[in-house]
Amino acid sequence: PYEIAQEASIEGRVRRPNHTPISGVTATLQPTGLTQITDADGHFTFENLPTEQAYTIDFEKDDNPINGLTTYDLVLAAKHILGTSPLNPYQLVAADINQSQSLTVLDMVFMRKIILNIPGALEGIEPCLFIDGAHSFSNPANPWEDGLPIGISIDNLIANTAVDVIGIRIGDISGNSIPFTSEESPQGRYQTDPVVLAASLKKIENTQYQLDIRTTQSQKLAAYQFGLTLPSGWRIKNIRSSGLPGLTKEHFFLEENRLSTCWYQAEDLALAKGSLLFSLMIEIPSAKALSLLDDLKLNEALNRLAYRENGQRSLILLSSELDNPENQLYLFPNPGKENISISTYLAEEAEVSLAVFGLDGRKIFDLLSCHKVEKGWLNQTLPEGMRDGVYLVKLSTGRETVVKKLILLQ
Repeated sequence: PYEIAQEASIEGRVRRPNHTPISGVTATLQPTGLTQITDADGHFTFENLPTEQAYTIDFEKDDNPINGLTTYDLVLAAKHILGTSPLNPYQLVAADINQSQSLTVLDMVFMRKIILNIPGALEGIEPCLFIDGAHSFSNPANPWEDGLPIGISIDNLIANTAVDVIGIRIGDISGNSIPFTSEESPQGRYQTDPVVLAASLKKIENTQYQLDIRTTQSQKLAAYQFGLTLPSGWRIKNIRSSGLPGLTKEHFFLEENRLSTCWYQAEDLALAKGSLLFSLMIEIPSAKALSLLDDLKLNEALNRLAYRENGQRSLILLSSELDNPENQLYLFPNPGKENISISTYLAEEAEVSLAVFGLDGRKIFDLLSCHKVEKGWLNQTLPEGMRDGVYLVKLSTGRETVVKKLILLQ
């Protein structure tokens, strides 16, 4: 007869739906209370467990609640609601922000508030769910129909057992999140030339001015998100939306001198050069404050991203950033871990050298060495496998040299 061992182990792997491992997840075994932290490959193991007992494993990840959530997730949610591109079961679970077991416009409202960093938007929202990877959805269009198997349940442990766990990042429909880490921004690398916006100011009367934000080139967009930091002394009195479909005051959040905004729709919108995104009615009390237009900046509280309907993402820049040679080298994400994009705009054809140095001045490697590059945007990606630490990225064009600090995190 088959003899049951007195002890056995439970081992498993925590992963995303696309099989990317998730590290740093706390697995808690009950009724023992033992805990394990998943390694870089998402693995965990509980050993020497008495057999012929029932066990459950709960999973928790202390994570940045907005990691991975961008306006492109809203594009995908809108497509699903319109019936043009249905989401798969895992995406539907990710989209159910308020955990009502359905995807509705209310979930999209929550997503928008979270993206804009509106206080209280995250209250009561569980950032991550971990479900049994062995579960099969009998109705993919309604993944909640049979109940979601949260965590792992083993009714009677009689031998070494392997389990599969799938982590779902709430809000991250597109799978953009850098696997459940809080140190990095969610955009990964941008894939097309930056979207450059221009800010122009005109006087209305007395101390009242209108600040227009426009495109500087014709392009197609389905979504964007960015934040503005206003110069000292400027005060926003009103926000005027433009011809962008669906853009309302609900797509803005103002906190002191910082404005966050986002917009999205289910398909690309063709914008002509000079198209108005929105206008701000501003009070500027003095000539000194008026002279501070160059202090209008994009802030990093909100990832500055633009999206096409197909998911291609671009960095957003203000045209004024291109006027300052010190700002002509862009590293994103920074700090970051992987998929670091390096971008610069060349006003004319040039022989470009691009290299990475240590803080001691020692060259680590060349990305480009006296390489002739045409006028326009130059985009490079940092090779993978670099150790964590602080580096210097140096760009030389023959006419000028720019150096920016890069921080790599594990």
